[in-house]
Amino acid sequence: MQRWLASGVLALATVAPAAAQVLYVPAVANVEGANQTRWRTDLQLMAAGDEPAAVTLELLESRRDNGSPAAVEVAVAAGESRRLTDLVASEFGVTGTGALRITATSGRILAASRTYNDDPAGTYGQTVPAAPEAAAIDFGDSATLIQLSRSPDPASGFRTNLGMLNLIGGNVTVTVELFRADGSALGTLSAELRPFEHRQLNDVFALAGAVDVGDGFAVVRTTTEEGRFLAYASVVDNGSGDAVFLLAGADDEPVPDGPRLVVFEALTRLGCPACVEAEAALGQLIPLYENDPVVIVQHDVDAPLAGRLDRWLAAYTSSGTIYLPLAMVDSGHDISNGPESYATVYAAMIDTALPRPASAAMAVQAAVDGPLLVLDVRLTNRSGTTLSAANGATLTALVYNQPIAAGAVPRVAAAAVAPITTLADGASADQRLEVPLVGLVLDRVRWVVIADYRPGGANGPFDTLQAMSGP
Repeated sequence: MQRWLASGVLALATVAPAAAQVLYVPAVANVEGANQTRWRTDLQLMAAGDEPAAVTLELLESRRDNGSPAAVEVAVAAGESRRLTDLVASEFGVTGTGALRITATSGRILAASRTYNDDPAGTYGQTVPAAPEAAAIDFGDSATLIQLSRSPDPASGFRTNLGMLNLIGGNVTVTVELFRADGSALGTLSAELRPFEHRQLNDVFALAGAVDVGDGFAVVRTTTEEGRFLAYASVVDNGSGDAVFLLAGADDEPVPDGPRLVVFEALTRLGCPACVEAEAALGQLIPLYENDPVVIVQHDVDAPLAGRLDRWLAAYTSSGTIYLPLAMVDSGHDISNGPESYATVYAAMIDTALPRPASAAMAVQAAVDGPLLVLDVRLTNRSGTTLSAANGATLTALVYNQPIAAGAVPRVAAAAVAPITTLADGASADQRLEVPLVGLVLDRVRWVVIADYRPGGANGPFDTLQAMSGP
């Protein structure tokens, strides 16, 4: 099906490429372990979507500065999955333990790993997920690891290994507080990690002087400002060598629900007569909705930012000519195009959207850092489904200057996009968006952050989960 945008033919501008996708496998191994175990790691990579992926793998070795780690390049064809068996040995040619940084320099990927005991009678082990940087524990946060234990008998019960991975290029101090299930303290350990260093504290309860811990937990945090790290526990059966992997997540409370923000977006062309009429109608609507949770902005349809034109096209199911202006609310849940009674139609779109409930809760902290607007977003998923690349879940920041002239409609001047990676229903996650402020007047900068996804999965229109705006 061929589509054209009338008022002149629209040459679709390409969207600026998204930042490289970075994932971390927090534990990999090619090493002999306790009780005659032999630990190996297999990595599975798949090119997501319809594009091939170019991937850089970096081995972040245990107990060393990994500012310049060993790296290998891996190509994954479009629509294909590739397994790297015993990758520490096969790809890097070393023996030992560490973590893995996975960077998709082009395309997008899915990644998973398995670390297992390679026993002659058969393998058994644990899935170790590939975690995004959003899973990191930041300075000021803490994370609790539960379901931990330690047996004094090396042939029965369990032992707990606790690992950590520094995610910054400077030193980070991590503290580990250990407790019994009743909350009684067992001791505190501290580790100073060099840049991107991986470290695993084997039999962590014994290191703290605890002999027998049937049921316990650990609280981890960093005392280093700007510090960021991942942490995990591996609880190993002393008798069989079987293990359970537990990835730590920050203990922050979910974001409380707030009013739903409706974002109305027009895609217009300068000088297009119909677009001029539509903009005038929107200028009349802005004061009418100034006391409602509504934001009205417009985009240059010939230089669209952040995939917003793609949102409109995903919702358009007709064939033939598309006439300007284009309009949508809720990332394409409702759209219109072409000449019409603009004020009446657009107001009806907004009025229909206002009573719809939000499907997420959002909090945003905004700060200017040199030439960048930094937006730290905390999102709590309330959609009833897991948000991920499979349903196009995305965070988008749109930045513009508040117009001086009365009746003028703000025009988006800069944007940033980040995928929402595997956020379960009811779970919360943090994401940072950085938007360049080049060409913007600082004291008139305004922003809106939109979380959206495709309810139908890989196809169909997008819908806004929640949005938030601010100066």
